[in-house]
Amino acid sequence: MCKIRRNSQSGYLGVHLDQRDMTWYVAFSFKRERYYLGSFLTPEEGADAYDQFMLKYDPSAAKNNINPLILIDIKLKRDKKEREIGEQQLMDAKKLRDYRGIGGEAKIQNDMIEFMTLRGWLCRILHCNMYQVGLPDTFCAHRKLGQRWIEFKCLERHWSFTPAQLQSFPELQKHGVGIWILTGATEEEYSKLFQPPNWWQFLAKTKGV
Repeated sequence: MCKIRRNSQSGYLGVHLDQRDMTWYVAFSFKRERYYLGSFLTPEEGADAYDQFMLKYDPSAAKNNINPLILIDIKLKRDKKEREIGEQQLMDAKKLRDYRGIGGEAKIQNDMIEFMTLRGWLCRILHCNMYQVGLPDTFCAHRKLGQRWIEFKCLERHWSFTPAQLQSFPELQKHGVGIWILTGATEEEYSKLFQPPNWWQFLAKTKGV
């Protein structure tokens, strides 16, 4: 195992900290070419990716960044933690059915939260009050896919944006906050989250405003 580099944030060859999301990416120069091997949750996994590259393309110059046994232990602990978090989020999503009702927008919201939780999203329902109005009803975040503000609507029933939403949604958009409207818990609706925010498309369909 090679010595840790004192001028490296990670302590490993080719592994650097991304300050934007606090992940670790692998980038380095090799034979006058620049290489990027992706981002990783831990510097040790990045070090392993660097090792594998060097072993493949220049075995004679390859040096181990990290002891393989240490890497295996880190991966096992991370996988176990992710499974525990995923199971807890799924349980939380299912519990929503007990107090949010079983019809209309509440059912779409609960079903989609369960759908997204299985895909690694963290979802939180926003409860508006006198101090917090005009926001979408759900906030979701994913480690790799970013954040989404979602408003659920049931097109089969009477629906509308609240007056506070009609005032705040344009302001949120002006400040770079996208808002997505979903009308079901399906793959087709889920795919809308990877297209431009669509809330404004529903202004003409708003009923009762």
